Amino acid sequence: MLCLAALPAFSQQLNLSVGPAFPVGSFASKDGNDPASGLAKMGWMADLSYMHGVGKGHFGFVALVRGRLNSIDKEGAASTFRDVLPTYQWSVSNSSWKAAAVMAGAYYRTPINEKWSFVGQLTVGVAEAWLPEIDVRGIVDSTAQGGDANILLASNKKAHATAFTAMAKAGVLYKLTGKFSLTASVDYWYLKPDFTITQTVAFGRHMTVPGIYSLTNAQAVSVNSSTTQYSQQMNSVNLIVGVSMRL
Repeated sequence: MLCLAALPAFSQQLNLSVGPAFPVGSFASKDGNDPASGLAKMGWMADLSYMHGVGKGHFGFVALVRGRLNSIDKEGAASTFRDVLPTYQWSVSNSSWKAAAVMAGAYYRTPINEKWSFVGQLTVGVAEAWLPEIDVRGIVDSTAQGGDANILLASNKKAHATAFTAMAKAGVLYKLTGKFSLTASVDYWYLKPDFTITQTVAFGRHMTVPGIYSLTNAQAVSVNSSTTQYSQQMNSVNLIVGVSMRL
């Protein structure tokens, strides 16, 4: 986080910031046919950090906790199935990637003028990441034309993983009083967890009762399930603003 300008040696401060989190790279890809795509949309994050100056120079120690939420793009999640079964009507459940981290590292602070300061920061740590449960449903009903009504249900069970994480940040601080300041910064958050995921695809054919689309109403049902290891980049660029309090 950011730091107050011209503080005495061993100064301490607490920082709270929030702002938008923009997925980057494969995490931001909306190509449902690419296994590396995260299908992540712009989300939000919050960051709480403690900073402690060291000596009389510009460097210090920082420890922080942060969390992030990015929803899944529904069109991208359905695209794999839509390309194979274009006549089906597709719907996708609401779901979001989640991540929380504890990190520590060093910061560099230098005054720009009496009110403004520049602060850079490098931290590493451990993160917990949650792969969301995603449910995709496809329905086709041609009974009005003398055909059948079928349903396809695909689900990706929720999973979580612990992984190494790192962050580089740069920003500015504007001093309001001797105790409080406003902060603004941009950072790059690296995270690549490995998940164990279970995926299930169920296909129900020939609905018995018209208008009721469920596997229990199907005359024939086939189910395929598999468990695999899955690595997902979850990198993001975050723009956050907040308040800093000198302790």
